Amino acid sequence: FHFNFGFGAEYYFNESLSLTTNIRFIYSRFSADYDYRNVNEYSTITETLSYTYSEFVTRVGLGLNFYF
Repeated sequence: FHFNFGFGAEYYFNESLSLTTNIRFIYSRFSADYDYRNVNEYSTITETLSYTYSEFVTRVGLGLNFYF
C-alpha cells in the first residue's frame, strides 16, 4: 500500500525569476509472511514469520527558477 499526496506554489518576482515551494506526504505500508522449513537427519522445523512495516514521510522543497 502506498499513498502519495502533495501540493506546491510558485511566486513570480518578475517575468524571469520565481520562487517555488512544495510539500509531499508519503505513507507506505507492507506486510508479508515468510514460510520456511529446516530439515536435517534429527528433526524437521517448520516456521512462519510475519513482517509488517509502515512509514510516514514528509518532504518539503524550496526552489528558485530563472526563465530566459
